[in-house]
Amino acid sequence: MFPKLSDTEDALREDVRTTKKYDLKYLPAGGLPLFGDNAPESKTLVLKIIERYYPYLFSDYQKQFSRSDYVMQRYQRHLNGATRRLVFTFG
Repeated sequence: MFPKLSDTEDALREDVRTTKKYDLKYLPAGGLPLFGDNAPESKTLVLKIIERYYPYLFSDYQKQFSRSDYVMQRYQRHLNGATRRLVFTFG
């Protein structure tokens, strides 16, 4: 999941509903790691997309992924908790 893009309450709710609709047993809820600093690698490509289409998020993404290839643990815990609550609600 991309912070502030695909992790909204509505998007998570839709993920849970789709998981249930297709009788899937597992819903991975995690921030997508971004690797590499060279042109063809995921971090570079995603940052270019964020800069072009979501410029208001670019500095946040740049700061986050300059320190680590992964989202912060606090954010990961938030995603896990939000997804668990929705799974419990829509079971």
